[in-house]
Amino acid sequence: MKRKTDIIPGQEDIFEGDYFLHWEIAHLTVEVGRTLWGLYPRYETWVCYFPNGFSFPDNASEPSKLRSPGGHGHYHLVTRGIPSQKGQFGHKGICDREFRISEVIELRKKG
Repeated sequence: MKRKTDIIPGQEDIFEGDYFLHWEIAHLTVEVGRTLWGLYPRYETWVCYFPNGFSFPDNASEPSKLRSPGGHGHYHLVTRGIPSQKGQFGHKGICDREFRISEVIELRKKG
């Protein structure tokens, strides 16, 4: 996963990360730096708002599929969008930012 360390809230940019598709706790994980002398990655999780009309392959994001057993998925995304200021967002505040996606540049299913 490519690291993006210069996140400017409110400014559109290209970000890359792994997206967990789930009916309740969907989020994008983005590497934003390194910790402990650069040995370990530091991540943020972002709640995403996709463009109107966007859907995952095989209609994986349909509510009936997401709520069924195994109703989730992992995707690698490269996107263009606008991140918010840091805060607590999403289900029970588990995400660090909101991310308004204007374009999905690359989407690949993982595992």
